[in-house]
Amino acid sequence: MAIEGQLRQGLLQVQLAAIPWSLLCLELAEAGHRPSAPSPFGDPYTVQALALPLLLGLQWCLCTILVFSRCITAGHRVSLGKLARDTGACLGFPLLIAFVLPDYLAWRTGGFSAMTQIFPITALLCLVLIGLGGVRTIQSQTPLSRVVALKIFAHGLFWSSLPILVMVR
Repeated sequence: MAIEGQLRQGLLQVQLAAIPWSLLCLELAEAGHRPSAPSPFGDPYTVQALALPLLLGLQWCLCTILVFSRCITAGHRVSLGKLARDTGACLGFPLLIAFVLPDYLAWRTGGFSAMTQIFPITALLCLVLIGLGGVRTIQSQTPLSRVVALKIFAHGLFWSSLPILVMVR
């Protein structure tokens, strides 16, 4: 598959998590809920809903580039297209399945307090699944050990997460 198709697939997989997350944010805004953390925005959930597709796309792009550059620097030939596609999957799928959908179900069945109660579990599960997917992604193209692959992916994930952490409440 051409690199353009792989890039589109990677971005699409991230957007499949961003769109439902944005819809949840719009529901929270419509219900008049205010985030517990302070926000410089008048209506933080609406701003977050509008920004999530862009921010998750940016996170995917930055994470892919950082992981790619670390693999190249370590002397390994990797396909940027395949890495981008697989990074999209390892970010998007866990966000949707382990974070956004449980949050939505908690919101619809128990309100915001239920979301708050499940957050430590869903956030940790999501992070573990993303990390495992990142290791798998790197190891599918390199002979790196799990530990080294995890270090490379964690580096990319950390730095690529900073822009989204500023906005997401």
